[in-house]
Amino acid sequence: MGLMGAVAAFAQQCRFAAAESVSTRHIGRAVSFVLVGAIIAGALWPEIGRRGRDLFDTEFAGAFVIVTLVQVVAMAILMGLRMPQRQGLCRLLTLPGLRPDVSGAHYGASIG
Repeated sequence: MGLMGAVAAFAQQCRFAAAESVSTRHIGRAVSFVLVGAIIAGALWPEIGRRGRDLFDTEFAGAFVIVTLVQVVAMAILMGLRMPQRQGLCRLLTLPGLRPDVSGAHYGASIG
């Protein structure tokens, strides 16, 4: 159950991560891929529950085992994903004129 909760928490943020990890012209396509994946998963999970329902003596224990295996495989695949550097907020903060003032000068503090 803990693994399923962690997956659900990360899944809530997937579309935002997809949007920030691609160039501006590909944002729509990236978010679409994430949403299509969610639709497919929504169609498959009930079938996984039905098929795994009676695999073990305890009802639905097999369904949880199958879902856990699917999530571990997905985690292994996603761990191989490498994000390009300087994307999203990091890229925005490095644009001229948008750098945050970390000197403290805007608070009237003096350095030295």
